[in-house]
Amino acid sequence: EPISSLQSSSLPSSPSKIAFKPRLSEERRAKLDAIGFVWSLKKKRVDEHWDTMLQQLLDYKKEHGDCLVPSRYEKNLKLGKWVETQRYEYTKLQRAEQQKQKEEGGGGESSTSATTKSRPLSIRLTEERLKRLESIGFEWKVKHKMKRHYDK
Repeated sequence: EPISSLQSSSLPSSPSKIAFKPRLSEERRAKLDAIGFVWSLKKKRVDEHWDTMLQQLLDYKKEHGDCLVPSRYEKNLKLGKWVETQRYEYTKLQRAEQQKQKEEGGGGESSTSATTKSRPLSIRLTEERLKRLESIGFEWKVKHKMKRHYDK
C-alpha cells in the first residue's frame, strides 16, 4: 500500500517524538551479547581494519623475515604508516604508565605532568593488540634497526 494512503495520525510527527526506553536490563544486554550483537559499528570497523593491517604485516614478515616496515614503505604506504602508529601508541602507553607511577609515588609536579593529567588519553593499542603484535616478533624500539631499509 502506498505511503500516501497511510493515515498521518498513525505516524509520529517527528523522530524526537518516538519514545525509547533509555537502558536495557542487564538480562537483555547479556542475551544480546550472547548472540554476538554488535554494539558499535565504528568499533567493529576499527577492529576489522586493525586485523586487516595485522595480516598485511604478517605478509610483510613472510617476505622480509621481520616486522621492520619502513614508515615510508613504497610497496604499501598504509602499512608503513600503520606500523609507525602502533609504535607511537606504544610510546603513549609507556608515558602514561610512567606518569601514573610518578603520581602514585608522590613525585614532584611539573608543568608537563599537569597538562598530561588533564588531557584524556586516547589509547588505540589495547592489551590484546599489544600481545598479538609481540607474538609475531614486533619490535617497539627500532631507532637503529631501520637504517638498513633506507640504505637500499
